[in-house]
Amino acid sequence: MPHAALARPGRDSIAADSAIAGVNETNERISALDDYTPETTTAVNFKVNSAILTDDAKTKLDELATKAMNTKGYVVEVAGFTDSTGGLQKNRVLSQKRADSVIRYLVEQHQIPLRRPAQIDREAADVMAAAVP
Repeated sequence: MPHAALARPGRDSIAADSAIAGVNETNERISALDDYTPETTTAVNFKVNSAILTDDAKTKLDELATKAMNTKGYVVEVAGFTDSTGGLQKNRVLSQKRADSVIRYLVEQHQIPLRRPAQIDREAADVMAAAVP
């Protein structure tokens, strides 16, 4: 004699489905971190062979921080640059010090969370800010 049974999902099944949905949502957010549209780019110049922020540089970073904090889902990315004088190793170190100065200022003065800085040897220290809508 055939018979049928109706089964309802148990609490464990519902909790597992909810956990899987949460993991999937988190994975999508992490994957989208590199999918942003640059909204603002700010160049911060340093004196020759220096990684010390000037007053003008601090003003530009303050403006950038204000824009970022007023933008939902913002991302700030920092890249340090140097001019073409000096050796490759010296410029790499200076480039990193410049990026570190910018990061330190934004974190200490504005509590801005930053992406890991890129190290690029070029003309000036450049701060790239991108807002993710």
